[in-house]
Amino acid sequence: MWTTTSVYVVVVMLLEGFFFGAQKSDEPHATSLKPDLLLAINSNLSKQISALNAFKWTYAILFGSAIHTMASVITEGSDKSLVAYYDFSEGAGTTLQDKSGNKNDGKIFGAAWVKGQSATALDFDGVDDYVDCGDNERLRVNGAITITVWLKTVSRTQQYVISKYGWNIYLSGGDGIPHFETMAADRYEWLTVAAKKPLPLNEWAFVAGVYNPEEQKMSIYVNGALEGSKPRKGGFGALSRSKLIIGRWTSGDSGFYFDGLIGEVRIYDRALSDDEIQQLYRLGLQKIDRTLSSPLHRVSLKPHLFFVQRKVTVDLHLRSRDALSGEVTAELQLARRGEKQPIQHREIAPLPQSKKAEVTFSLANLPSGDYEVRASVKDKNGKQLAGESASLTLPEKPWWLGSKEGISEKVLPPWTPLVVKQERSSVKVSCWGRTYEFGREPFPNRIETAGRSVLAEPIHIIARVNGRMQKWQGETVKLKSQTPAKVSLLQKANSDDLSLSAETTVEYDGMVRVDWAVQSKGQVRLEELKVEIPFRAEHAKYLYYYPDYSAPWEAHRPGALPEKGVTMGFNPVLWLGDEERGLEWFCESDKNWFNADPKRAIEIVREGSIIVVRFNLITAPIELTPRSSSPVPRPSSLAYTFGFQATPVKPKEKDAWDYRITWLYTPVYGFEQRRVNGELLIDRVAKLGLKTLALMDWTDILCYNEPTEPEKLRNFVRECHKRGIQVLVYFGFQVSERAPEFEAFLDDCAWWKTSTPYSYGENPDNYPPKPTQQVYRVCYRSEWQDFVVAGIAKLMDEYDIDGVYLDGTGIPVKCYNPHHGCGYEKPDGSHEGTFAIFAGRETVRRIYTVVKSRKPNGQVNLHNSGFMLIPVLAWATSYWDGEQLSAKPGTFPLERLSLDMFRTEFMGHQWGVPAEFLHYVLPCKFEDEWAFTLLHDVPVRPYELGQIEFAAKIWQVFDRFGRRQAKWLPYWRNAEFVTIQPEGAHVSLYRHPQNGVLAVVSNLNREPVKVTVTLNARNLSLRPDAKARNALTGEAIPLMQVEPSSLRLMLDLPSLGWKVIWIQ
Repeated sequence: MWTTTSVYVVVVMLLEGFFFGAQKSDEPHATSLKPDLLLAINSNLSKQISALNAFKWTYAILFGSAIHTMASVITEGSDKSLVAYYDFSEGAGTTLQDKSGNKNDGKIFGAAWVKGQSATALDFDGVDDYVDCGDNERLRVNGAITITVWLKTVSRTQQYVISKYGWNIYLSGGDGIPHFETMAADRYEWLTVAAKKPLPLNEWAFVAGVYNPEEQKMSIYVNGALEGSKPRKGGFGALSRSKLIIGRWTSGDSGFYFDGLIGEVRIYDRALSDDEIQQLYRLGLQKIDRTLSSPLHRVSLKPHLFFVQRKVTVDLHLRSRDALSGEVTAELQLARRGEKQPIQHREIAPLPQSKKAEVTFSLANLPSGDYEVRASVKDKNGKQLAGESASLTLPEKPWWLGSKEGISEKVLPPWTPLVVKQERSSVKVSCWGRTYEFGREPFPNRIETAGRSVLAEPIHIIARVNGRMQKWQGETVKLKSQTPAKVSLLQKANSDDLSLSAETTVEYDGMVRVDWAVQSKGQVRLEELKVEIPFRAEHAKYLYYYPDYSAPWEAHRPGALPEKGVTMGFNPVLWLGDEERGLEWFCESDKNWFNADPKRAIEIVREGSIIVVRFNLITAPIELTPRSSSPVPRPSSLAYTFGFQATPVKPKEKDAWDYRITWLYTPVYGFEQRRVNGELLIDRVAKLGLKTLALMDWTDILCYNEPTEPEKLRNFVRECHKRGIQVLVYFGFQVSERAPEFEAFLDDCAWWKTSTPYSYGENPDNYPPKPTQQVYRVCYRSEWQDFVVAGIAKLMDEYDIDGVYLDGTGIPVKCYNPHHGCGYEKPDGSHEGTFAIFAGRETVRRIYTVVKSRKPNGQVNLHNSGFMLIPVLAWATSYWDGEQLSAKPGTFPLERLSLDMFRTEFMGHQWGVPAEFLHYVLPCKFEDEWAFTLLHDVPVRPYELGQIEFAAKIWQVFDRFGRRQAKWLPYWRNAEFVTIQPEGAHVSLYRHPQNGVLAVVSNLNREPVKVTVTLNARNLSLRPDAKARNALTGEAIPLMQVEPSSLRLMLDLPSLGWKVIWIQ
């Protein structure tokens, strides 16, 4: 590379766009060219002499460093700005080689090689073909960039050509217009520039996207010509955990697969000029083989192996670029790999007009081993149009499948056995801290928790049939079965036209499940069916509802119940309560909910001193007919499952202040040997008071149940235990493509996010030096529950770990996968998803049982972030919340997280599960977040050493003060003890019988304020001559007696400033 700053004359020789070489003169400012200079340009030039007369030579005189720019664009490997270069010259195999020298080789999935007269390309079928080029750090171009591609599309579907999430090139659906798409650095906006016109079908085209931060613009070029530009500045968002994908959107769960040929891809980490783009286009015109074409007919196969169901389902798709006359048939065979004789045979005659079909082969009686599916598609005359084969492996049964670990009816601490009291017309079932009373109709008629009854009236069912409101006559509730862990009840009721039946199960953690049904006595028109829960208004101050996983997190705002009430569509989880107690209702699906207005499926209304939660099950009339009494198929009954659980769910034993957790990302091993200023880091954090280490990347396969470096894990645990530190290992909600079980169990266990089959939720997991891997969300209604629970048991037995950090494990989102029992078919034939609430509960309950039966002081730390599902959360020893609190930079934290929202979701007290705050998402400094968390008696989990040292000061103050023995007086109910000015400043107190008062004073205003705190010395048992000091620094703070029983202190606090003051 020429780096001289002098101006030299340089000759570049171009032969119809091909670069042959360049030579600089020996003298600056040369004005003439010597003949020997031309001959020395390239040693290969002599081989081309015979062709000189047939081509026109171009001599270009370039000055200074410009020669390097031009030459390096054209000669592969000579330009360090060339991040990746794929020339698609392999012609065979499953690897697409990166010719830039940066080792970004791609793995080919499905795409087929096609050959022309002088070149090769990959054909992508528009269904499931792509190339995975990984996430090498060099690919994370986060500034100036140029992306170029030669492509030949054959359809008008929306299709991504190249994708890295933060920057992409795609063709829009319907018109085929190329777009250069980028994500803004703050991840809040897509910035896209489009070309002027569509790409022609079945023609090679050259598309380039360029971002030039110096000029603050992004541009798109087609066939060397600039077609669009728009202003842009800053870097790109969402690059660090996304792969470079050729032939589809970076994540396959969204589809958008490319349909056609791709023959070259280049990526530079600089902005190429207009001239350079034109030069690349001219070069490509010479290299592209115009005889390259997608096959006239191509059949694609995608096997889906269902190990649990012992079957393989094969998706077949025929792509034809030519109109087919007459019927087309497809023949599929299942055979042992390498054997001609098929085991099973299927024929599709004719192939549907969609040219798609699904075929299932049974594997029930087949041994483990390697198999293949072969397909042949023929026209009406029996001539083969296309053929294809796909391989699959049927493994042995894994050791964990069918495990019974964690399945137990034993009552585990801190809960107590259920107590049943039968009375004349009711049954009371009591668990720790709560009592449920059941009468003559389904559902509880009284619920008491934390010493108060939360219901104003019994829960009741309202029905209208043929214009008549139904009056229920209930039978005496029957006790079906009783153990210390579980009680089952039967209830029945009748009206003129309907009958009700319910089986209720109460479990020892206070979870109530009601399976109930309404059945017609004759042919009726059921016009209305509602369930109402009447709350006492004083115990329904706050509303929590389940987040919509498909909506932005900013839209999810649990908090104070609005005065005007609430209407909403179906939501699987609702909790109403106050700061000390509450009641959660949950339901796995809206099956058999028929609403005239789906947006009013649930209503919460104020009726004086009562808050009524109304579930409108039926507002669109439905015909019910007794079985066998009508020739027209109509339902005879409607079945539902509701759940209830009063909170708090268990007594406080340990809380987050005791657990004192931090976490480690990769590489976790070596932490125990790392030194800071000569001291072992593990010794340093132990001295600071850290009690728990959660290991995120303890194994190279994300969410796997075995370590990839067993001795390192064993030694790490040993070193932590020597210092009194507990070790938790990470489990999440995914299965990795690197897991040995992946191919056999993905489709049995995967979460489907829509009714479209195989609509996986997937993303790359990339934490070097752990290998980059694609991970897929699972649903715990599947057998993956066994995988996780059995794995945790084995890890505790073999490696002495102290529990688990669960990253959303057991927290369900709506799943449509019918292969493990999710989803249902609606009367109109469409499909709807379901929430695996009870399966998620069983998963975490089993984990809790595994952990606590082995180590009574073990932990189940659940990272739930937004999902307050108490039948699951009850089995956690603590929860970590806050990762959903993303906001635009500069957002004031209290705009995103109001105090009423914090009291509803993030406080833990009324839930009965200790809470800890996650700090790294909310746009707020770690130190400033304590301003609002401490007011609620909630710690912020620290990460790096500086944060641990900061948090340790607070831990140590609370230890010296005796927080566990103190009475907490939070800011919303301490008016008889303290007042504070101005508005926006708050104070919470801890009152100790011997050690005085600890006051947490925070300024939650946007501006600095002078805060005045006036303490009622008599009510706080403080002496008139009490002293105050900054509990963290020891600095004395003036405390003035302003009245015989009042003490006052004044503080200057910045916005989000806070102090912990010890008054004694």
